[in-house]
Amino acid sequence: LMKDLHTDPEMAETMLDKLLAYNCELADRLLDMGCDGVSVSEDWGNNYSLFISPALWRKYFKPRYGKLFERAKRRGRLVHFHSDGNITPIVGDLVEIGIDSLNPVQPECMDQIEVKQKYGDKITIDTGVSNQKTLPFGIPEDVRNETLNALRYLAPGGGFVYGTSHYALYDVPIENVIALYETCRKYGKYPIRLPE
Repeated sequence: LMKDLHTDPEMAETMLDKLLAYNCELADRLLDMGCDGVSVSEDWGNNYSLFISPALWRKYFKPRYGKLFERAKRRGRLVHFHSDGNITPIVGDLVEIGIDSLNPVQPECMDQIEVKQKYGDKITIDTGVSNQKTLPFGIPEDVRNETLNALRYLAPGGGFVYGTSHYALYDVPIENVIALYETCRKYGKYPIRLPE
């Protein structure tokens, strides 16, 4: 498919249109059953960049996502979007076509504060402690500090969900999970009051 985007656009468009039709039908069925919205989970980047250029993403994928998201939006339902990796160049596009929450705004490769400042009044930032660094390799104090920092800069104004940036895997010390839970429980309620 990645080759077809460049060398055989007609084939790429045909495949993507079939996938869109399938997903639109699925979304309609779920929304008809009363679901709160749609959640799309696709990884568009690695820790450094998108897998394809922003221009290609905007040409092929943005309009199709827009059509899918519109199915939820016209019913007053929510759109949740997940993508690992550095997707900074397309966050504004996702907001423009109707996402309500973005996950995980990956702390290893995205500037969470910048995303909050630019889009925090339009979407919910659904993020968490780094599951590549802090959670598996840090100590409880590191987890507490990262959590408090997130609460300090990402929680003001609302639109904020916090936990782990992805699944806590088998290599995560239980003490770090407890530190995350206890810090959120103690300081993660509005109005946010953090220790000096």
